[in-house]
This record gives sequence, structure tokens and C-alpha cells, in this order.
Amino acid sequence: ASHQLFWDSYFHPLTLPSSEFIPQPLLRHSTVVTVDKQDGSPLIWIYGGDHGHLTAIREVQTTLLCFDLAHHKWLSSTPLQVQLTEHSAVLYGDEMILYGDYRWGSHISVWRCDLSAGRTAMKNLHLAPQLTTSSIGAKPKLRSCHIAVVHGDEMIIHGGWNQSATFNDLWALNLKTWEWRMPAVTGDIPTPRRVHCACVTEGKFMWIFGGFNDNGGSFNDLYRLDFETWTWTLMTPTGDLPCARSRASMAADPMKPLLYLTGGWDRRKPISDFFVYHIEENSWEQMYKGTSNSNFSQVMGGVVQQSFVPAGKWLFIWGGWSSNTQSISNRVVLKRLFC
Repeated sequence: ASHQLFWDSYFHPLTLPSSEFIPQPLLRHSTVVTVDKQDGSPLIWIYGGDHGHLTAIREVQTTLLCFDLAHHKWLSSTPLQVQLTEHSAVLYGDEMILYGDYRWGSHISVWRCDLSAGRTAMKNLHLAPQLTTSSIGAKPKLRSCHIAVVHGDEMIIHGGWNQSATFNDLWALNLKTWEWRMPAVTGDIPTPRRVHCACVTEGKFMWIFGGFNDNGGSFNDLYRLDFETWTWTLMTPTGDLPCARSRASMAADPMKPLLYLTGGWDRRKPISDFFVYHIEENSWEQMYKGTSNSNFSQVMGGVVQQSFVPAGKWLFIWGGWSSNTQSISNRVVLKRLFC
């Protein structure tokens, strides 16, 4: 069923004063969202990333950025000394937990940053390395291009690669004891993949979409993991099925049973489209096509490895490789969520 009548179709690019701080373009960075304790407004935190190309990593960054959504303003960046790209970030309480490393050889895989002071703490933030143990005598192989989410007191990671192999293993890190475990998953276990995308709904389901494997094959499959039973289910949705892709962006609506999917690439070119997955109907609906002369095509186009996160009533979109400009973007775009 179409929900067009309840959908603000406009993508809002922000024009920020050139006299204010505006960060350099990035891709392959990580993003979390907090709520400022003073006024309750969303703060979007971005770490790392690089200034490279779709297939080339260059000038890996060490800076932490923060965008104040209420005031449409970037706060000055803070260098934190640790180069990370193709990593992940999750929010646990007031802490940003970073995992993974494009260099694969680093002995530290987990970093912590306390964001509790909000916008007032930009000059006093630092990354702390976190040592981990294992309940089974083994830890996950260090990787990048994986996905990571939070469930309860655990960070869940899946897939990724270490330059020699692509994984389909799933690990859980207890964020209180810092102990790794490997849950016994059953069901339709996904094949090995990297640069796929993921989100969580209802606090008990993780969804993953797409990615590609060691043979260069891309996927358009959608899996759901039930955290209560640790059972994977390969969904068989109806409707407008997205084409196979990796490096796409997916987010869950915080209020409605919907997933949003956009961008990515098919190993040849960036993909310009936008889909909504209706969870209760198990169906995809394509909202925008990049070939149309529309606000979506002009503002978004095909974007790869960007920030794409719900923040208040908006989707916050920033960075990534843009097919419109054939370069990395640093423009903030806001998209209102379903009413």
C-alpha cells in the first residue's frame, strides 16, 4: 500500500554561512546521535572516515565532528589522534563505542568516547582504548566493512573482512564486562558479506541488507535476526525490490514500522534511488528514482557511504560519494520522516 499522502517528498539541503566552521567532505565515517541534556535537541556525532574515492582510501581522519541540529550549526572539530575508516560506531548510554580498523593489523579494536557533556565538551573529548576478553578463549578477527548495532548491554557485530577473507560470523561484546561471546545462531544464516547495512527495530530485531562477497557478487537480500531466539530469517518481500548493492544506507523509523534504504553502488556505478520497507506488510516501496527530474535527483542522486540517521523528526544525511558531483560531499541534507 502506498503511503505517499503522508510523506513530505522534499529533501532539504542546508545552506550554511561560509563564515562558520564547515568540515571537509568525508566518506566511510561513522555516526551516532545523542540528545543534548540542556535543551533536548539532537546532536549528530561523526568520527573518522577519509578523503578518498569509492575504491581507494586516502587521508584517513582522526577528527570528531558534531552537528547541532536545532541551530543548523557545526561545532568545531576535535582531533582525537586515532585514524579510523570503514569502522563502526554505536551509542551505549552516553558513550560512543568505536570498533574495527581498516589497517587490520592494529592490536586495539575497541575505543570509547564519553559524549555526556554534549555540545559543551567539544574541547575536552578523548578516545580511550578498551581492552576486551573472551568467554570462549577467542575473539573476532579484526575487521572493517562490518555492521554493528546495540542490543541491551551488548554490541553486536556481523560480517566484514580482513583483506584476506570476508566473514559471516556474529559476535556480541558485553559493554559492561567487555567480554566477547559468540551467540549460537540458527535459521537462514546469511552468506559472507561486507559493506552491508543494518538497523534495529523494537529493540529485539536486527535487519541487514545487501553487501558483497569475495567473488565481487552483490546482494539485495534482506535478513532479520531475532535477538530473543538468535534465529536468522531470510525475508521474501513483495513490491518494488531494490537492486543488488553494497555500501548503501539503511535506517529504522523511530516511531513507525518502516525501514529506509538509499544509495550504495553495484560495483560499477553509484545507485540513485530511495526505498521504504513496510515491516508489517513485508513489502518494499520505491519512493524515488534517480532518473526522474526531481528534487531527489537534484539534491541526492546516488550517494555512497554517507551518514543516514534519524535525528528527531528528520533523517540527517551527510557526506559520502555523490554521483551528482563525482566527488565527496560535505552538504547537510534533511529529510522529514513520515508524519
